Amino acid sequence: MVCTLDADEMPGRVADWRATLGAATAREETPAGVRLRFDRTTTDVAALAGLAAAENDCCRWATFTITIGPDELTMDVTGSSTARQSIVSMYA
Repeated sequence: MVCTLDADEMPGRVADWRATLGAATAREETPAGVRLRFDRTTTDVAALAGLAAAENDCCRWATFTITIGPDELTMDVTGSSTARQSIVSMYA
């Protein structure tokens, strides 16, 4: 598993993820990775999707799936069985 993010981009990306993870109402491990839950009324769906797309550009080994429900958003971060531990470490 290789991240292709440039070193000068890393601090900003880490800050974006910290803010995003801090806004999650719940984080839980799943068999394939991690599920993040967000309040639908306070979460910017476009910003969440943009962050997931940017992360997927540099970490192609992870898959980000956003589900929009009536009351909450969920983002599942998944990958291969060898990627799971990295996913849990980074997003849980």
